Formats: sequence, C-alpha cells, structure tokens
Amino acid sequence: MLRLSRVSRYIAAEVVLYTVLAALAATPVMLIPNVLEQIDGFAVVGVTAVDLASVFGWVLLLVVSYALPIAFVFGLLLAMGRLHGDGEILALRANGMSVFALVRPVVAVGVLFSLLSAVVSIGFEHRAWKQIEAIRREVLARGAVIEPGRFQRFGDRTVLVKTRLGNGRFAGIMISDYTSASNSLLIFAESAEYSFDPESGMLRLSLGDGDLRMEAYPNDAIEEHRISFEAFEYAFPAPRLIGEQWRFRPNELSASELLSVMDTENPSDLKLKLKYRMPRHYESHFQRLLAVPITPLLFSIIGVPLAVFGFVGSRAKGLLAALVLLGVYYALFIFCYDAARSGYLPPAPAIWFPNAAVLVAGVSLLLVSARSRR
Repeated sequence: MLRLSRVSRYIAAEVVLYTVLAALAATPVMLIPNVLEQIDGFAVVGVTAVDLASVFGWVLLLVVSYALPIAFVFGLLLAMGRLHGDGEILALRANGMSVFALVRPVVAVGVLFSLLSAVVSIGFEHRAWKQIEAIRREVLARGAVIEPGRFQRFGDRTVLVKTRLGNGRFAGIMISDYTSASNSLLIFAESAEYSFDPESGMLRLSLGDGDLRMEAYPNDAIEEHRISFEAFEYAFPAPRLIGEQWRFRPNELSASELLSVMDTENPSDLKLKLKYRMPRHYESHFQRLLAVPITPLLFSIIGVPLAVFGFVGSRAKGLLAALVLLGVYYALFIFCYDAARSGYLPPAPAIWFPNAAVLVAGVSLLLVSARSRR
C-alpha cells in the first residue's frame, strides 16, 4: 500500500501542474483585451513606449488576480479528469484510500491559491488601478496629447503642431474646428503653451501671433472672416478623458479605505473625493475582494467527488465541467454583485451567496461520494 504522504504530494503536484498550464493559457486571453481597453482610454494622448510598458505591467497584475481562481478550477478538474481516465483514482480507492484522503491534498493546493489570489487582489489590485490612472494623468500633465508632425483628432477638432519646445510649449500650430454646424474655424499660430485642467476636463492652448479664419455664414457677402491676434486662449474638452476621473472609484481604494468609506459615522475627507455617493458601491467591492479569492478553496472540495462519480472521467470532460461550473458560478456572482450595487440586495449576503452555494454543493457531493463504493 502506498504511503499517504507520497500519494498526497503526487495528487497535489498534478493539480498544481495543470493549474499552472491553465494560467499560462488563460492569462494572455484575458490580458490582451484588458490592455487594449486601458490603452484605448487615452489612445488620443499619444503615449510613449514607457507608458505602454507600465500600463501593460499593471494590467498584468490585475489579470493575475482574476486568472488565479479561474486557472485553479480548470487545473483541478483537468487533473481529476486525467487521474480518473488513467484509472489512478480507482486504484487508490481500491488500496484503501478514502475520499477524504484524496481531498486533503487538493484542499491544501486550494488554500495556497486562495492565499495567492487574496494577496494579489487585496494587496495590489487597488494600487494597479491607481497607477493606471496616474499614468493617464501624467501623460496629460506633460502635454503628450499633442505630438509634433501628427494630426490628432479630438472629436470634431484636429490639431497639428510642428515642433515641441518642452515644458508644454510648441512652435507652429494649426487647429481645425468643425464643432459648429454653421461654420468652421481654422487657427494658425506661431507658438502655443499647453495646460490641462483635470477638474473641468478642458485642454487649454495659449496661442501667440497667429490668424483665426472663419468660413462665411450662408448668404454672407464676405467669403472668409480673418482675424489676426497676438494672444488667443483656446480651450476644448478632451474626449474620453474628462468627467470624474479625479474621483476615486471603488477599485482604487484599499481595504482599509473601503472600510473607512463604509463607516457612516466617520467624517473622512476621503468621502468628499468619491465617484459614487452611495456606500453600497464600496461595500459591494469590499465584499468582492474577500469573496472571490476564496473560490479556489471552495471548488477544491468539488473536484474529487466529481471524479469519483465519473463526471470528469477524462481531460476533455474535466475541461467541459470547468467551463460549466465557472459559467454558472460567475453568472450567479455577477447577478448578485449587480443586485448589491443597485440596492436590491444587501451587499454582504448577496456577494457571499454564490460562495455559500458552492460550499453546500461541495460538502454534499463529498459526503455522498464518501459513502459510495465506486
């Protein structure tokens, strides 16, 4: 009869191996669209390679926090499918190994991945979101919204500059403004100084020594209106970069900050800088930070019973079972999360209900499989 410790290490190694493979497969799939989404948020800014590398790194950290629980479920059920398909689970049970003994190493690996997920999610997720926003603001602050020799569109406006002088100053600038349906503007200036006001979301150009040309109004006797100026202030909103971005969203706050916001009796200055005024948005996110990382531990209870009953009798069946379980779990979780944010359900019971359902299902399957002779 095999020693239990050796068998436990073998089973745990199988689960870890398949989890790592699943993480390597899932991370790029989740990473690419998320990176593109974040870059698209300030694509008009003309970011540098350093900016892109920084955004990529922080988005990778965010993806890891979501990918770890998902990868564990895939890895667990693929490993169980392989062990069952090769007859190893049947052999182990025939040698007197109980279902609970089979579950122990799987639960140990689940605890490990739950801890890793919690560290990344609770400790670093809010930092990643803050850093991504900081990069966006830094790009705006240094005037990278305007790049020399490149036509850049801001809605119905187009800006072209000849030379960047540094410190938000440019030489040679042309602006075409088609925001008015009745007439358009063309502005030429020898110099320009750039600034951005995050509170109003306005890009401001202080123009010097130039001409403003306006197309004629209908039935106007003058073909073109032309005005020369020595100084002219021109401002316009930056698309997709304005709004309340300077206000904190739930995912930009640490666990301690979320607790401070949730405390209705605490007159924290942080509450004046929040994007959402209702505490339920922040409580829902706080509960999510606690609930999602624990999913590897909960799902670790399900894997072995499914293999014992033959529901994951091969790697293909394990993959299918993982897709079904994750699809049902996250559909229920998203529904409960949205209900909590909308105020239809209290945040804590709503967010933890999917986890409670997985726990009840796992324990029930485990008890039934323990009494089974299969």
